Amino acid sequence: MNPDHSIFLPAARPPHKPWAHALVYFVPGNPGLIEYYNSFLKFLRVLLDRSQREVAYDIYGRSLYGFHDDDHVPFTNSCPPYSLEEQILKAYANVAERRIEDSAKPGENGKPYDFVVIAGHSVGAYITLEIFHRHHHNPLLARHLKLYHGILLFPTVTHIAKSPSGKRLNALNEYSFLGRNVHHLAKALLLPFPNALLRFVCRKLMGFTPEAARITVEFLRSRDGIWQGLHMGKDEMATISDDRWDEELWEVFHDAEEHRHQLPKFMFFFAKEDHWVANDVRDEFIQKLETHANREGPEHKKGRTEIVVDQEGNVPHAFCTREMGNLVVADRVVTWLNQIQESFASYDPDKERETRILDEAKVLAGTIIR
Repeated sequence: MNPDHSIFLPAARPPHKPWAHALVYFVPGNPGLIEYYNSFLKFLRVLLDRSQREVAYDIYGRSLYGFHDDDHVPFTNSCPPYSLEEQILKAYANVAERRIEDSAKPGENGKPYDFVVIAGHSVGAYITLEIFHRHHHNPLLARHLKLYHGILLFPTVTHIAKSPSGKRLNALNEYSFLGRNVHHLAKALLLPFPNALLRFVCRKLMGFTPEAARITVEFLRSRDGIWQGLHMGKDEMATISDDRWDEELWEVFHDAEEHRHQLPKFMFFFAKEDHWVANDVRDEFIQKLETHANREGPEHKKGRTEIVVDQEGNVPHAFCTREMGNLVVADRVVTWLNQIQESFASYDPDKERETRILDEAKVLAGTIIR
Protein backbone atom coordinates (compact mmCIF):
# COMPACT_ATOMS: atom_id res chain seq x y z
CA MET A 1 0.00 0.00 0.00
CA ASN A 2 1.39 3.37 -1.03
CA PRO A 3 1.47 6.36 1.37
CA ASP A 4 -1.30 8.04 -0.66
CA HIS A 5 -3.56 5.01 -0.02
CA SER A 6 -3.33 3.66 -3.53
CA ILE A 7 -2.51 0.36 -5.21
CA PHE A 8 -0.39 0.30 -8.37
CA LEU A 9 0.17 -2.98 -10.19
CA PRO A 10 2.12 -2.41 -13.41
CA ALA A 11 1.88 -4.78 -16.34
CA ALA A 12 4.46 -7.52 -16.64
CA ARG A 13 6.83 -6.68 -19.46
CA PRO A 14 5.77 -8.83 -22.44
CA PRO A 15 8.30 -10.58 -24.69
CA HIS A 16 7.14 -8.45 -27.62
CA LYS A 17 6.15 -4.83 -28.02
CA PRO A 18 2.43 -4.33 -27.23
CA TRP A 19 0.28 -2.22 -29.50
CA ALA A 20 -0.88 -0.01 -26.66
CA HIS A 21 -0.14 0.83 -23.03
CA ALA A 22 -3.40 1.28 -21.14
CA LEU A 23 -4.56 1.97 -17.60
CA VAL A 24 -7.28 0.20 -15.66
CA TYR A 25 -8.30 2.79 -13.06
CA PHE A 26 -10.39 1.40 -10.19
CA VAL A 27 -12.88 3.44 -8.13
CA PRO A 28 -14.00 1.79 -4.85
CA GLY A 29 -17.46 1.87 -3.33
CA ASN A 30 -18.50 3.08 0.11
CA PRO A 31 -16.57 2.59 2.42
CA GLY A 32 -14.03 3.88 -0.04
CA LEU A 33 -11.01 1.93 1.18
CA ILE A 34 -8.88 0.55 -1.65
CA GLU A 35 -7.47 -2.01 0.81
CA TYR A 36 -10.74 -3.95 0.49
CA TYR A 37 -9.88 -4.60 -3.16
CA ASN A 38 -6.28 -5.70 -2.69
CA SER A 39 -6.98 -9.39 -3.36
CA PHE A 40 -9.34 -8.63 -6.24
CA LEU A 41 -6.83 -6.38 -8.00
CA LYS A 42 -4.03 -8.90 -7.48
CA PHE A 43 -6.19 -11.67 -8.97
CA LEU A 44 -6.91 -9.35 -11.88
CA ARG A 45 -3.18 -8.66 -12.32
CA VAL A 46 -2.35 -12.39 -12.47
CA LEU A 47 -5.12 -13.12 -14.98
CA LEU A 48 -4.13 -10.20 -17.20
CA ASP A 49 -0.46 -11.18 -17.22
CA ARG A 50 -1.43 -14.62 -18.48
CA SER A 51 -3.34 -13.19 -21.44
CA GLN A 52 -1.55 -9.90 -22.12
CA ARG A 53 -0.72 -9.54 -25.81
CA GLU A 54 -1.81 -6.47 -27.76
CA VAL A 55 -2.31 -4.22 -24.73
CA ALA A 56 -0.13 -3.77 -21.65
CA TYR A 57 -2.59 -2.94 -18.83
CA ASP A 58 -1.38 -1.16 -15.71
CA ILE A 59 -3.78 -1.33 -12.75
CA TYR A 60 -4.26 1.58 -10.36
CA GLY A 61 -6.78 2.19 -7.61
CA ARG A 62 -7.03 4.81 -4.89
CA SER A 63 -9.14 5.16 -1.76
CA LEU A 64 -11.87 7.76 -1.79
CA TYR A 65 -11.08 10.81 0.32
CA GLY A 66 -11.96 11.04 3.98
CA PHE A 67 -11.82 7.32 4.78
CA HIS A 68 -8.24 7.49 6.08
CA ASP A 69 -7.64 9.76 9.07
CA ASP A 70 -4.29 10.96 7.73
CA ASP A 71 -5.64 12.35 4.43
CA HIS A 72 -7.61 15.23 5.97
CA VAL A 73 -7.93 17.45 9.01
CA PRO A 74 -10.38 16.12 11.64
CA PHE A 75 -13.99 16.57 10.57
CA THR A 76 -16.22 18.99 12.46
CA ASN A 77 -19.68 20.43 11.85
CA SER A 78 -18.02 23.43 10.19
CA CYS A 79 -15.57 21.19 8.30
CA PRO A 80 -17.75 18.24 7.29
CA PRO A 81 -16.75 15.04 5.47
CA TYR A 82 -16.37 14.91 1.71
CA SER A 83 -19.52 14.98 -0.42
CA LEU A 84 -20.23 12.75 -3.40
CA GLU A 85 -19.57 15.69 -5.72
CA GLU A 86 -16.16 16.26 -4.15
CA GLN A 87 -15.31 12.59 -4.59
CA ILE A 88 -16.22 12.81 -8.29
CA LEU A 89 -14.04 15.87 -8.83
CA LYS A 90 -11.08 14.34 -7.00
CA ALA A 91 -11.38 11.00 -8.81
CA TYR A 92 -11.54 12.78 -12.18
CA ALA A 93 -8.46 14.84 -11.32
CA ASN A 94 -6.62 11.75 -10.09
CA VAL A 95 -7.25 9.64 -13.19
CA ALA A 96 -6.20 12.60 -15.36
CA GLU A 97 -2.90 12.82 -13.43
CA ARG A 98 -1.92 9.22 -14.11
CA ARG A 99 1.05 8.72 -16.41
CA ILE A 100 3.01 5.70 -17.64
CA GLU A 101 5.55 4.80 -14.94
CA ASP A 102 7.12 1.45 -15.73
CA SER A 103 7.36 0.97 -19.48
CA ALA A 104 9.72 -1.22 -21.47
CA LYS A 105 9.57 1.31 -24.32
CA PRO A 106 12.36 3.92 -24.33
CA GLY A 107 11.09 7.42 -23.62
CA GLU A 108 7.53 6.34 -22.78
CA ASN A 109 7.64 6.91 -19.02
CA GLY A 110 5.86 10.10 -18.02
CA LYS A 111 3.61 10.13 -21.09
CA PRO A 112 -0.19 9.78 -20.98
CA TYR A 113 -1.67 6.32 -21.44
CA ASP A 114 -2.86 5.35 -24.92
CA PHE A 115 -6.30 4.83 -23.40
CA VAL A 116 -7.97 4.36 -20.02
CA VAL A 117 -10.60 1.91 -18.78
CA ILE A 118 -12.33 2.99 -15.56
CA ALA A 119 -13.82 0.27 -13.38
CA GLY A 120 -16.07 1.21 -10.48
CA HIS A 121 -17.82 -0.73 -7.73
CA SER A 122 -21.18 0.32 -6.27
CA VAL A 123 -21.14 4.12 -5.92
CA GLY A 124 -17.76 3.93 -7.67
CA ALA A 125 -19.76 2.97 -10.78
CA TYR A 126 -21.77 6.19 -10.44
CA ILE A 127 -18.53 8.16 -10.06
CA THR A 128 -17.22 6.40 -13.18
CA LEU A 129 -20.24 7.43 -15.26
CA GLU A 130 -19.98 11.01 -14.01
CA ILE A 131 -16.31 11.17 -15.05
CA PHE A 132 -17.20 9.92 -18.54
CA HIS A 133 -20.12 12.36 -18.77
CA ARG A 134 -18.07 15.38 -17.74
CA HIS A 135 -15.09 14.46 -19.88
CA HIS A 136 -17.30 13.95 -22.93
CA HIS A 137 -18.92 17.38 -22.54
CA ASN A 138 -15.69 19.22 -21.76
CA PRO A 139 -12.64 17.21 -22.91
CA LEU A 140 -10.43 20.28 -22.56
CA LEU A 141 -10.48 19.69 -18.79
CA ALA A 142 -8.01 16.86 -19.46
CA ARG A 143 -7.05 17.05 -23.12
CA HIS A 144 -4.66 14.09 -22.98
CA LEU A 145 -7.11 11.72 -21.28
CA LYS A 146 -8.55 9.08 -23.60
CA LEU A 147 -11.46 7.35 -21.89
CA TYR A 148 -12.60 4.32 -23.88
CA HIS A 149 -14.56 1.93 -21.69
CA GLY A 150 -16.24 1.75 -18.29
CA ILE A 151 -16.70 -1.44 -16.27
CA LEU A 152 -19.47 -1.05 -13.70
CA LEU A 153 -19.67 -3.64 -10.92
CA PHE A 154 -22.82 -3.96 -8.80
CA PRO A 155 -23.62 -0.40 -9.93
CA THR A 156 -25.77 1.91 -7.83
CA VAL A 157 -26.49 4.38 -10.62
CA THR A 158 -30.22 5.16 -10.25
CA HIS A 159 -32.67 5.39 -7.33
CA ILE A 160 -30.42 3.95 -4.65
CA ALA A 161 -32.92 5.13 -2.01
CA LYS A 162 -35.44 2.55 -3.30
CA SER A 163 -33.13 -0.36 -2.46
CA PRO A 164 -33.64 -2.29 0.81
CA SER A 165 -30.52 -0.80 2.40
CA GLY A 166 -31.29 2.61 0.94
CA LYS A 167 -34.69 2.61 2.62
CA ARG A 168 -33.11 1.83 5.98
CA LEU A 169 -30.52 4.58 5.61
CA ASN A 170 -33.20 7.05 4.54
CA ALA A 171 -35.25 6.18 7.61
CA LEU A 172 -32.34 7.28 9.82
CA ASN A 173 -32.02 10.53 7.91
CA GLU A 174 -35.69 11.38 8.43
CA TYR A 175 -34.93 12.18 12.08
CA SER A 176 -32.79 15.30 11.93
CA PHE A 177 -31.13 14.87 15.34
CA LEU A 178 -30.39 11.20 14.74
CA GLY A 179 -29.18 11.88 11.20
CA ARG A 180 -26.69 14.47 12.46
CA ASN A 181 -25.37 12.28 15.25
CA VAL A 182 -25.72 8.71 14.02
CA HIS A 183 -21.95 8.40 13.54
CA HIS A 184 -21.41 9.25 17.23
CA LEU A 185 -24.08 6.72 18.21
CA ALA A 186 -22.50 4.02 16.03
CA LYS A 187 -19.07 4.53 17.58
CA ALA A 188 -20.55 4.51 21.09
CA LEU A 189 -22.38 1.23 20.44
CA LEU A 190 -19.18 -0.41 19.19
CA LEU A 191 -17.01 0.88 22.02
CA PRO A 192 -17.60 -1.98 24.53
CA PHE A 193 -16.70 -4.72 22.05
CA PRO A 194 -13.05 -5.76 21.69
CA ASN A 195 -11.48 -5.81 18.24
CA ALA A 196 -11.06 -9.58 18.34
CA LEU A 197 -14.80 -10.04 18.81
CA LEU A 198 -15.62 -7.66 15.96
CA ARG A 199 -13.23 -9.53 13.67
CA PHE A 200 -14.86 -12.81 14.72
CA VAL A 201 -18.33 -11.46 13.88
CA CYS A 202 -17.14 -10.25 10.46
CA ARG A 203 -15.57 -13.62 9.65
CA LYS A 204 -18.03 -16.11 11.11
CA LEU A 205 -21.36 -14.31 10.84
CA MET A 206 -20.79 -12.15 7.76
CA GLY A 207 -18.48 -14.49 5.86
CA PHE A 208 -15.65 -11.99 5.39
CA THR A 209 -12.10 -13.07 4.63
CA PRO A 210 -9.59 -12.46 7.46
CA GLU A 211 -8.17 -9.51 5.50
CA ALA A 212 -11.62 -7.95 4.96
CA ALA A 213 -12.48 -8.46 8.64
CA ARG A 214 -9.27 -6.71 9.72
CA ILE A 215 -9.88 -3.77 7.36
CA THR A 216 -13.48 -3.45 8.56
CA VAL A 217 -12.47 -3.27 12.23
CA GLU A 218 -9.76 -0.70 11.46
CA PHE A 219 -12.39 1.34 9.61
CA LEU A 220 -14.84 1.13 12.51
CA ARG A 221 -12.15 2.19 14.99
CA SER A 222 -10.84 5.09 12.88
CA ARG A 223 -11.46 8.66 13.98
CA ASP A 224 -13.61 9.79 11.03
CA GLY A 225 -14.29 6.72 8.86
CA ILE A 226 -17.86 6.07 10.02
CA TRP A 227 -18.75 9.76 9.72
CA GLN A 228 -17.35 9.92 6.19
CA GLY A 229 -19.20 6.77 5.15
CA LEU A 230 -22.56 7.87 6.56
CA HIS A 231 -22.21 11.46 5.32
CA MET A 232 -21.45 10.29 1.82
CA GLY A 233 -24.21 7.67 2.03
CA LYS A 234 -26.75 10.37 2.89
CA ASP A 235 -25.52 12.36 -0.11
CA GLU A 236 -25.91 9.28 -2.31
CA MET A 237 -29.55 8.92 -1.24
CA ALA A 238 -30.29 12.48 -2.35
CA THR A 239 -28.18 12.51 -5.52
CA ILE A 240 -28.49 9.07 -7.11
CA SER A 241 -32.10 9.12 -8.27
CA ASP A 242 -33.33 9.57 -11.85
CA ASP A 243 -31.02 8.68 -14.73
CA ARG A 244 -29.37 12.08 -15.20
CA TRP A 245 -27.26 11.33 -18.26
CA ASP A 246 -28.13 12.12 -21.85
CA GLU A 247 -28.18 9.37 -24.46
CA GLU A 248 -24.81 10.44 -25.86
CA LEU A 249 -23.11 8.96 -22.81
CA TRP A 250 -23.93 5.42 -23.94
CA GLU A 251 -22.84 6.01 -27.53
CA VAL A 252 -19.37 5.88 -29.08
CA PHE A 253 -17.90 9.34 -29.52
CA HIS A 254 -17.61 9.41 -33.31
CA ASP A 255 -17.57 7.29 -36.46
CA ALA A 256 -13.82 6.60 -36.34
CA GLU A 257 -14.16 4.93 -32.95
CA GLU A 258 -17.16 2.97 -34.17
CA HIS A 259 -15.22 1.48 -37.04
CA ARG A 260 -12.30 0.51 -34.82
CA HIS A 261 -14.23 -0.77 -31.83
CA GLN A 262 -17.10 -3.18 -32.30
CA LEU A 263 -17.33 -3.39 -28.53
CA PRO A 264 -19.64 -2.07 -25.82
CA LYS A 265 -18.60 1.25 -24.36
CA PHE A 266 -19.86 0.26 -20.91
CA MET A 267 -20.00 -3.18 -19.32
CA PHE A 268 -22.37 -3.77 -16.39
CA PHE A 269 -22.26 -6.62 -13.87
CA PHE A 270 -25.33 -6.85 -11.62
CA ALA A 271 -26.05 -9.26 -8.78
CA LYS A 272 -29.14 -11.44 -8.95
CA GLU A 273 -30.20 -9.96 -5.62
CA ASP A 274 -28.56 -6.81 -4.29
CA HIS A 275 -29.57 -5.02 -1.11
CA TRP A 276 -28.26 -1.74 -2.59
CA VAL A 277 -30.02 -2.12 -5.96
CA ALA A 278 -33.79 -2.67 -6.17
CA ASN A 279 -34.66 -5.35 -8.74
CA ASP A 280 -37.35 -3.26 -10.44
CA VAL A 281 -35.00 -0.26 -10.68
CA ARG A 282 -32.29 -2.49 -12.17
CA ASP A 283 -34.67 -4.05 -14.69
CA GLU A 284 -36.08 -0.67 -15.76
CA PHE A 285 -32.56 0.69 -16.26
CA ILE A 286 -31.54 -2.35 -18.32
CA GLN A 287 -34.66 -2.02 -20.47
CA LYS A 288 -33.88 1.63 -21.17
CA LEU A 289 -30.35 0.77 -22.32
CA GLU A 290 -31.61 -2.07 -24.51
CA THR A 291 -34.20 0.20 -26.14
CA HIS A 292 -31.50 2.74 -26.95
CA ALA A 293 -29.26 0.02 -28.40
CA ASN A 294 -31.99 -1.36 -30.67
CA ARG A 295 -33.43 1.86 -32.04
CA GLU A 296 -33.16 2.82 -35.69
CA GLY A 297 -30.38 5.08 -36.90
CA PRO A 298 -26.61 5.11 -37.46
CA GLU A 299 -24.68 2.49 -35.53
CA HIS A 300 -22.56 5.09 -33.73
CA LYS A 301 -25.76 6.71 -32.43
CA LYS A 302 -26.93 3.55 -30.72
CA GLY A 303 -26.13 2.77 -27.12
CA ARG A 304 -23.22 0.41 -26.70
CA THR A 305 -23.49 -1.52 -23.44
CA GLU A 306 -23.13 -5.12 -22.31
CA ILE A 307 -25.12 -6.18 -19.29
CA VAL A 308 -24.53 -9.33 -17.26
CA VAL A 309 -26.75 -10.36 -14.35
CA ASP A 310 -25.27 -13.05 -12.09
CA GLN A 311 -28.13 -15.53 -12.38
CA GLU A 312 -26.50 -18.02 -10.01
CA GLY A 313 -26.70 -15.46 -7.23
CA ASN A 314 -23.43 -16.53 -5.62
CA VAL A 315 -21.70 -13.15 -5.59
CA PRO A 316 -22.82 -10.53 -3.05
CA HIS A 317 -22.73 -6.77 -3.47
CA ALA A 318 -19.64 -6.59 -1.25
CA PHE A 319 -17.83 -9.12 -3.46
CA CYS A 320 -14.42 -7.88 -2.28
CA THR A 321 -15.02 -9.25 1.24
CA ARG A 322 -15.13 -12.87 0.03
CA GLU A 323 -12.44 -14.86 -1.74
CA MET A 324 -14.82 -16.49 -4.22
CA GLY A 325 -16.35 -13.09 -4.99
CA ASN A 326 -12.91 -11.69 -5.79
CA LEU A 327 -12.17 -14.60 -8.14
CA VAL A 328 -15.51 -14.53 -9.96
CA VAL A 329 -15.51 -10.77 -10.52
CA ALA A 330 -11.83 -10.69 -11.53
CA ASP A 331 -12.54 -13.39 -14.12
CA ARG A 332 -15.48 -11.40 -15.50
CA VAL A 333 -13.46 -8.17 -15.68
CA VAL A 334 -10.48 -9.81 -17.39
CA THR A 335 -12.84 -11.30 -19.99
CA TRP A 336 -13.96 -7.79 -20.92
CA LEU A 337 -10.41 -6.42 -20.87
CA ASN A 338 -9.29 -9.23 -23.18
CA GLN A 339 -12.10 -8.38 -25.59
CA ILE A 340 -10.87 -4.79 -25.60
CA GLN A 341 -7.27 -5.77 -26.28
CA GLU A 342 -8.29 -8.08 -29.14
CA SER A 343 -9.71 -5.05 -30.94
CA PHE A 344 -6.25 -3.48 -30.85
CA ALA A 345 -4.51 -6.04 -33.05
CA SER A 346 -4.23 -3.41 -35.79
CA TYR A 347 -3.97 -0.42 -33.45
CA ASP A 348 -1.37 2.25 -34.22
CA PRO A 349 -0.77 4.53 -31.18
CA ASP A 350 1.05 7.16 -33.26
CA LYS A 351 -1.86 7.46 -35.66
CA GLU A 352 -4.25 7.54 -32.72
CA ARG A 353 -2.34 10.44 -31.17
CA GLU A 354 -2.58 12.32 -34.49
CA THR A 355 -6.35 11.73 -34.52
CA ARG A 356 -6.56 12.88 -30.90
CA ILE A 357 -4.74 16.14 -31.69
CA LEU A 358 -7.08 16.80 -34.63
CA ASP A 359 -10.13 16.11 -32.47
CA GLU A 360 -8.89 18.49 -29.79
CA ALA A 361 -8.22 21.16 -32.41
CA LYS A 362 -11.79 20.82 -33.69
CA VAL A 363 -13.18 21.14 -30.17
CA LEU A 364 -11.02 24.18 -29.49
CA ALA A 365 -12.00 25.77 -32.80
CA GLY A 366 -15.67 25.24 -32.02
CA THR A 367 -15.20 26.82 -28.60
CA ILE A 368 -13.51 29.87 -30.12
CA ILE A 369 -16.21 30.28 -32.79
CA ARG A 370 -18.97 30.19 -30.19
